This record gives sequence, structure tokens and C-alpha cells, in this order.
Amino acid sequence: MFNAKELSNVLEYHPSEMPITTFYLNLDEESIKQRQHKIVLKDLFRYKTEKSYYKNLSDEAQSSIQDDFTKIEDFVTMQMNQIDGKKSLAVFSCSSNNLWETLDLSVPLETSMVINPHPYLRPLVEASSAHRKYAIILVDRAKARILEVDMGQTTEHLHIHEEDMPDQVKEGDFEGTSERRIERHINDHVRQHLKKVAEKALQLQQSQRFKWIYLGGRQEIISEFEKLLHSYVTENVEGTIIVEPHAPLEEVIKKAEKAEAASREKYETNLLSQLSDEIGKSARGIAGIPGVLNAQRRGQVDTLLVQQEFSTKGFYCPECNYMTIKREEERCPLDDARLLRTPDIIDNLINEVIKQGASVEMIQKSMDDFDEIGALLRFPIGK
Repeated sequence: MFNAKELSNVLEYHPSEMPITTFYLNLDEESIKQRQHKIVLKDLFRYKTEKSYYKNLSDEAQSSIQDDFTKIEDFVTMQMNQIDGKKSLAVFSCSSNNLWETLDLSVPLETSMVINPHPYLRPLVEASSAHRKYAIILVDRAKARILEVDMGQTTEHLHIHEEDMPDQVKEGDFEGTSERRIERHINDHVRQHLKKVAEKALQLQQSQRFKWIYLGGRQEIISEFEKLLHSYVTENVEGTIIVEPHAPLEEVIKKAEKAEAASREKYETNLLSQLSDEIGKSARGIAGIPGVLNAQRRGQVDTLLVQQEFSTKGFYCPECNYMTIKREEERCPLDDARLLRTPDIIDNLINEVIKQGASVEMIQKSMDDFDEIGALLRFPIGK
């Protein structure tokens, strides 16, 4: 999941007559060189202002959106000179309500603009499902690195290069001691080195809670190192990456990405299997949009599972966020407010379940057996 703390103001925003402008920009290098982002931004804004949704807004709301566009244009122009390796920008703005939040992202997102009563979070959710936070622990007899990869950004938490490790001890340096004793002395140093790395791995897993952990290096040292890891770490170890100690970071990351893809497929398979089991046994699972919407209204959703690219039309209440796909409902059954039409009720649903503290998983594997959407519940249906 993306960092909800960074978007706390956005998540807490309550729909009002003043909509939010959400803008995602893909920082394609060639487009940046040609300054095409300005043209794209203007075209998107012109397209949005031609829509009936914008034309039906009050003069005050339209003025707020015009101010949003000006601020976004200025911000994007400024960022073009200091993107610092970032691949996308996300902006959430409602000028009349003094809402302004931005994110720099290290993963590419499709350029888009949405003007809605609620923030458009789906691209962020899709990105966080595709790019989970994981760790790579590289170990050798005298070296170690622990890397965190989160939404395409790599952070180094540990870098050890034991210059004084006695790998090259000569027999004469120990005044005639036997080779066996020298070897034992070296192995003791290696073990202490690996234990230090294992302790750091535990500390990081406790604080960072990596979804997956990959161990990298030569197979023989990985096997020795894994025996020293705490169970809280090993239960998240997804596999190994066989690389030479001197391998460049780019090679390590490329191998980790392949391992991550396999981990995601396995994770999604397990999630869908769990959903099937919960629907059939404990009634702590639900499938299909009507059932999921009902579960959301009752605050039952713990994990929302959505087939990637699945969308469906619906209606929502601008006052209490009640949602339905029933065409015959014109008024909200909770507060009698007039229901508004939306081209994709899934966007509203994602926004609401995140506010309720649930997690959202965008699934690449087929969800045809679940009508493309389902939810794991906090408590059984009917309770």
C-alpha cells in the first residue's frame, strides 16, 4: 500500500460542492526534453472542462478548478528542473478548501487527470499492488548489504565491508599454529559477521515490515547465513538470488524484480484461494459488486480484491457516500439526498474502504469466478 500518512489530508477529505482535481504525470524522459508535458496538461484540462460534470458545477467550483489547474501547471513546470530520477508525479488539489498534496514516485504511472468529489486513488493502489516493499540481503564472508525496494525506489540500510576480516591469514602470522586453527579462527570471524547482519535484518523487518525478503550471494554462504536468521525474518524469505559478491546493483535489482514477479503471482493465487475458502466455509468472504458494496456499508471489509482494470457504472450519495449499482434508486435510503451517477463506482469504493482502514489489492490473475471483485471480511456475514 502507498504511504497513507503522506496523503492523510487527501484521505480525510469529505466530498463537497468543491471537487478535487487529481493529476498524474508520467515523467517520460523524451517528453520532458521536448517540454510536451505542458501541451498534455493543457489538452487534458480543456477536455475536462468540456464535460457535462464540469459545466454543471457552480461558478465557485469552476473557479476553484481553474485555480487548481494554474497551481498544477506552475508546480509541474518547476518540477521539470528537479525530477531527480523520479518517474511520476501525483497531485491532489482543491483550491477553495486549501487542499494541496503532491507525491514524487519512482514507478511510471499513466498520465491522467480526474475531477471528482473524491480523490482518484486507483493508479496509486495499482502501483502499490505491483510494486510491494521488499528487502534484498546480500551476504558474503566479509561483506553485506541490506537494500529496501519500495515503489521502485532503492534504499540502502546496511553496507559492511570488513577490511580486517582474516580471509588472507597466513600460517606464519600465527607463529606456526596449524592450518585447522587458522581456519577455525577465520570461521569464527565469518560467523560473527553473519550474526551481525542477521541481527540487523531482524531489526529492519520489525520496523519496516517487508512484504518479501530475498537472500543474495553465493549459495554456500546463503545457506550458512539463513541458519542464523530469526524466524520472524525467515517466514518472509521468498527465495534466493545467486550473484557474485562484486555484482553491480543493477544486476541484483533485475534478478530481484524477476523474483518479485513470481512472488506476486504466488501471493495472488493464495489470496484468491483464501477468498474462495472464506466464502464457502466461514462466511468471512464475499464476491460480486452488490455483496461487496453491502459489506462496505457495514464496515466489514478487511481486504478488497479487485480485478485489475475492472470498472462498472454506479450511483453514490454526495452526503454520506452510500453506493449502489441499482438504477431504480434515485434517492439515498440513508439521508434522502439525490444520488449522483458515476462512470466507475469502483473508484468510489476504493476511496471509502481505504478510509475505513481496509487494504486494497489489485489482482492481475483472473477473477472471473468472483465476478471480478471480492472482499475478505472482518467478521462473518450476518453478524
